[in-house]
Amino acid sequence: MAYTTIAARIPRGAERHLQLLMHHEHLDKSAAARKVIALGLAEWRKQEALELIRRGKLTVSAAAKFAGMSIWEMLELIREKKISYIHISKQELEKELEILSE
Repeated sequence: MAYTTIAARIPRGAERHLQLLMHHEHLDKSAAARKVIALGLAEWRKQEALELIRRGKLTVSAAAKFAGMSIWEMLELIREKKISYIHISKQELEKELEILSE
């Protein structure tokens, strides 16, 4: 895996938590920072995928791929967060109601 270098200032409290992670998982500072960044980005991708579903911008399968999850895991997350993912326009709904009332 290819790496790139970044520099960031973090609060002292965050540094203490990073040191705790380093100690518990026997990691050097760079490896611990990479792990924290990877975990944070994975969580961000899940949250972003849920928001895009909520806005009707992604299908469940596209959101699952974006978040690095299976469709089943995404459906479970959607259920847990109580997100509506079925989007239908007013015109489509009226047409469906017309068909049903005939």
